Amino acid sequence: MSTTAVNLDSKSPSSAAAGKDPRLSPISELSYDVLWLIFEQNTFPCSSTDPIRPLSTCIRTSGVCKFWRDIMLQSPIFWGRLIDLGHPFMGRRIGRGEVLKRSGVAPLWLQGTPRNRIVNDFFFSTLQDHWERVEVFDVKPFTDGRGSPMPADQLWATLLRPAPLLRVFRFPAKCYTDLFSKSPVPLFSNEAPRIEEFSVGNVSYSLEASWMSTIRDVYITPSFKLKDVLRGLKGMKAMRRMKTEGITMATFDVVSDADSRVFFDHLQSLEIYDSLLPVWLRILENIACKLPCILHLKSSTYSYSNAKEPPETTLQIACEHLFRFLNPLLVNSPASWVSFKLSKLRVPVWPYPLQFEMSFLNDHQGNLASFDFGGYPGLSLLFVQYLSSSLLLSSAIRLDLDIEENDLSIFAPEFHLMMSKFESVTILEIPEHNLDLLIRLCDPHIFPSLQILHLTGFISRPTVESVIRGGSRREEELGPNGLFGTFLQKRISVGAPISLLDLVNPRVKCSRDMAFLDEVSGLTVRYWDYESGSALDYVCGSGNPDALRFSFFDWDAAIARYNSYNHVRS
Repeated sequence: MSTTAVNLDSKSPSSAAAGKDPRLSPISELSYDVLWLIFEQNTFPCSSTDPIRPLSTCIRTSGVCKFWRDIMLQSPIFWGRLIDLGHPFMGRRIGRGEVLKRSGVAPLWLQGTPRNRIVNDFFFSTLQDHWERVEVFDVKPFTDGRGSPMPADQLWATLLRPAPLLRVFRFPAKCYTDLFSKSPVPLFSNEAPRIEEFSVGNVSYSLEASWMSTIRDVYITPSFKLKDVLRGLKGMKAMRRMKTEGITMATFDVVSDADSRVFFDHLQSLEIYDSLLPVWLRILENIACKLPCILHLKSSTYSYSNAKEPPETTLQIACEHLFRFLNPLLVNSPASWVSFKLSKLRVPVWPYPLQFEMSFLNDHQGNLASFDFGGYPGLSLLFVQYLSSSLLLSSAIRLDLDIEENDLSIFAPEFHLMMSKFESVTILEIPEHNLDLLIRLCDPHIFPSLQILHLTGFISRPTVESVIRGGSRREEELGPNGLFGTFLQKRISVGAPISLLDLVNPRVKCSRDMAFLDEVSGLTVRYWDYESGSALDYVCGSGNPDALRFSFFDWDAAIARYNSYNHVRS
């Protein structure tokens, strides 16, 4: 929340008398305590899209009037939060010194990326002199114009000291493979009693360190092996969010089956990316949650060789654990939006011969359950079978479907059953070519509640060259007897017509003559008008079918230019 500057000079009356002057802004009537709370809010990190940063807001606030300036100067906690290393003000010697001076002995929030070597030196001197005051460390590594990184040894020496106030530590340094080396002295000297969030790359530390017991949010990098993660889980009882990336099992490493399951009272989000199925399965097996826990999973392999799935018994266990996380979410917060994507496996596929992704997101459009099946045929088939009998499908009101090249070889028999479960879906987002699957494989009565159809892509036309050489434009697939026209007619024939066809999606960019839709009286077509730069609605049956002749690319003109070019060459 940015404070609105009021046109007052340094001799303006205090807020106690402000109400007597009708020319003053209402904010001038607020009490000291209320203003203090407003100014405090302005010190918190802003959105990356916000053009006005907290340091700018607070500098301007302190210059509005004497009363406001007194509040700011009497609040060193504000200035301790404003050490924005990337702010132009920090590039000035007087500016840097003034912000640090005004912070007194308050906790420090070091944030941003040093803009140059001068600010970088200020950053290091502040760390060295005031490390025990640092509460938030959220710094991106500085590099000069030649790509030279910040001095690792100088920073590492500070990080080995106790951190009594440290609450947040973010340092995305994974781009520097040798930034830190192992030290006989542990990170923070094993003393960081207040730390809650820890996200770093290429920093040497132990997942079994005593300060991990207070961590609520952690990012575990590929430098750790599976056995390290399983051992560390036992000391992370305060965890609320955990993210792992690229965790592997060491060669000849044996993970004991005796590892006991760890119970988490507060874990609400678990993200596992780019690990083999045996690895993420062991992590899931060792975690039990008191609360519904959102699971984001991307299972993939980095391998030049043809990867193979584990045996079916292992896949069965994997599905059971996936639904052990998913089912409590569906009971607590039913998914209103489901997304299915089936990618076609190609050979060679590197670096991901096998992929399986699932996630559950909360956003302003509702709860989204997203699944991407690509290359784990056995796991995908079992998962869909489990899914068809769950609460997920019946609660969804929006379905996004994207099956590459209409290839249903992984779970063709289950496709009709799965689609028939979407009884509450009112919005379907789908590329045009996937309508063929719904027409051929599904009962016409599927999606009984469907009202809105979002087309995310039209059937592609052939190239200009192929048309000239005699290739068909496949007009029969694009007109009233094509996939889209057939799908519409089937909906009408079963008494469940579409009410809105949405073509606004920016991926839909091609010329199409859809004037035949004017015969579907009452259907609203929403499309993007490139001339006005806005979305327009046309109600079919209004007598202006030309509005449905969309021209994004002039084929006849292109062919004429092509012929003219070849004629000149010859």
